Amino acid sequence: MQKILSLYLTKAGFTVLTADDGEEALEILSKTTVDMVVADWMMPRVNGIELCAFIRQNYPDCKVLILTAKATSADELHRANACKNFCFKSLNYY
Repeated sequence: MQKILSLYLTKAGFTVLTADDGEEALEILSKTTVDMVVADWMMPRVNGIELCAFIRQNYPDCKVLILTAKATSADELHRANACKNFCFKSLNYY
């Protein structure tokens, strides 16, 4: 999923940085200003919800999109109060 999204966003003209887990994403954020983070809920080491909460607290202007394959309702994600935007997998690619 990461490679596909990276390819599409790069082709659309965005600069894309990738991380293999949430801890690596935090390292990137500490060194680089980004406009948006796309994260998976179930990343290793620091999951997407924890990452999103950290970003909201420390980088309030950064937008975050959480992707998830979990069978979770939208209300449950909002109650976690970590993210405002999310997309349930699977995504259709054309």
